[in-house]
Amino acid sequence: MSQENWRRVTSDEFIDFFFEEQGAIYAWSFQYMPVGRGPALDHMVPPDERIEMLRRTQQLVRERKVFYSDFWNSGVASSGCISAGRRGGYFAIDWNGDITPCVFIQYAVDNIYDLYRRGGTITDALQAPLFREIRAWQKEYGYAQEAESVGNWLCPCIVRDHFEVLRDAVRRTGARPLNREAAEALEDPDYVRGMIDYDRELEEKTEPIWTHEYAEQAQEEEARSTSDAAAN
Repeated sequence: MSQENWRRVTSDEFIDFFFEEQGAIYAWSFQYMPVGRGPALDHMVPPDERIEMLRRTQQLVRERKVFYSDFWNSGVASSGCISAGRRGGYFAIDWNGDITPCVFIQYAVDNIYDLYRRGGTITDALQAPLFREIRAWQKEYGYAQEAESVGNWLCPCIVRDHFEVLRDAVRRTGARPLNREAAEALEDPDYVRGMIDYDRELEEKTEPIWTHEYAEQAQEEEARSTSDAAAN
């Protein structure tokens, strides 16, 4: 979904057609990612509208009982970023055999054909420096941590919501860009500045929602569970 069409894709008309008329049982939506050929930052759903989209999908789930998941706004349900082969997560191998932490992370750590020709296995790719760095960031940001240590999972994506983290990790580990656009994304000042500005605005605008509607409630539930366990 992009800035131009997300309202249509979450409209009652769209939901009625696919769920009521066509018999769909769930929706799994992806927001536009500025990667690959001809990336355009102005197609991304802006931070204010991303919050509006969050409220709309919450309404679909809570009021209409529609199983509607958005790959970014539903980051709370997946405990944040699922890339780099973390437990319960995944990684990607493209049609050329290039192994990347995520289909949206256009930087390869190895090639599956070359890897096996050298006598390696997929485990070697999972232990590549870029994979390890991303998993370390996931843990630092809150994956598998106590409630008070969890970061803002309304900003779960290391590509679009934490671009500076990804850029630093790619440059530090020497991962190979898959295409010209991926190489340019690391150095193009307009692209880098636009991504970082987007991330900062999104963090600023979603942090109150995260704190009051998610983090505080999770900490209270965790405290109650601890208290109940002690009482028993």
